[in-house]
Amino acid sequence: MDERRKYERYPLVVGSDIDSDEPKVRFGLTQDFSRNGARLLTLTQYAVGSHLALKIFISEQRVTECDAKVIRCNKVEGRGIWRHEIAVEVKDLLDDELVAALLESSDTES
Repeated sequence: MDERRKYERYPLVVGSDIDSDEPKVRFGLTQDFSRNGARLLTLTQYAVGSHLALKIFISEQRVTECDAKVIRCNKVEGRGIWRHEIAVEVKDLLDDELVAALLESSDTES
């Protein structure tokens, strides 16, 4: 684990709905997550500091919702339809049960 990180980061590629005050396309692709955040590919740019409501689709039967704040946004190339990568920090840490479900979902996808 990177010494700068407080929590371990896990790979996970799943769809996510993004709800914000801005009228933008509201879909992203989660790339990885940790107990306190996630990295997503998006179609549009979100300003650093923007507050988002995320829905992460763990499986067809399970969706988790969390409040998050954009802490970084970068333009990306060569990632298909995706134009931006954002890093978000979640308001409430993900609990053990949710982390386990996300890891299980990640294992079944690979």
